[in-house]
Amino acid sequence: MEKLNKLEVVHIPLVSDLPLEASTEKQILSTQSIRSLLCIPMVSGGKLVGLVGFDAAHQLCSWTNSTINLLKIIGEIFVSALEYREAELALRESEQRFRMMADSAPVLIWMSGSDSLFNYFNKR
Repeated sequence: MEKLNKLEVVHIPLVSDLPLEASTEKQILSTQSIRSLLCIPMVSGGKLVGLVGFDAAHQLCSWTNSTINLLKIIGEIFVSALEYREAELALRESEQRFRMMADSAPVLIWMSGSDSLFNYFNKR
């Protein structure tokens, strides 16, 4: 967890080789028959927002640096998709608030584009 909080990749090729200070993690992973583990942090705005995790049960697996780099890219794609979705939701909420305010106003409100054509009228 310390490495993930520092936004570092956690690569444990052999769970049984974990140091004494990671005995809790070692026990948890062992009870699930996990022998190798890889966790890629998902970072947004400098903060940990999730992780992409891979494990190998019943056999050992050591991921290469090139594979880890590809998996980091996948994590970045996930984060970008989440950020896009959040921005889209925020835009919809903002537009909804504007329309409610404009439609509640006791005056006529309209908008026009740079082509001088009107593209929005409130309900009034």
